[in-house]
Amino acid sequence: IAQMGFMILQCGLALFPLALLHIVAHSLYKAHAFLRASSAVEQVAAVRRAGPLTVPTPGTAALAVALALGIYLLVGWLFGVADHSPQALALGTVLVLAMTALLSQGLADAPRRHLPGRAVACTLLLSISYFTLHAGAVWLSADTLPPPPTPTASERALLVLVVASFVLAALAQSTLAIWGELTAAMALRVHLANGLYANAVFDRLLGNRAINRSH
Repeated sequence: IAQMGFMILQCGLALFPLALLHIVAHSLYKAHAFLRASSAVEQVAAVRRAGPLTVPTPGTAALAVALALGIYLLVGWLFGVADHSPQALALGTVLVLAMTALLSQGLADAPRRHLPGRAVACTLLLSISYFTLHAGAVWLSADTLPPPPTPTASERALLVLVVASFVLAALAQSTLAIWGELTAAMALRVHLANGLYANAVFDRLLGNRAINRSH
């Protein structure tokens, strides 16, 4: 469900080459996962016992967000930010924020000093892969799919809202061990899991409009 929602976000941002790349890559991933499913038992058995999970502080989580965004902006500058639409830059920001939890663990886990370097390397690789695959998808579909339109002022504000929402989500995920067991947080989790009931609200609005039109 999450990956389909992300693809709908790509379509909503008019990033159709990336949406096409998404569905092809996800199909390959699914095929690989199903064909390799029988080896899961052996892989789990071969994993060494995990150490204790380090709980990042809010400051560490904020540093991880800043580091992820800094790496992304650096790679984007090397690839040429002016050559990419605001929608593509916003989507890449959302994608790289997924590394915040890993970076938070790496920065907070002092005994395992190799983790920060690996986390930074993964974030760097993700950023380079995003810009490279984006350029390739646009080139392959140049004669078929339209480029994203220039966003208006209100659309740019919406892009900022989308990115800010994912920044807050990344911070919340990284610090989940701190606040996740609070009573208020557990109640909020139920409402968030139901999408704040937005689907039910829109179903009622559209249903009432359809009934009024029928009369």
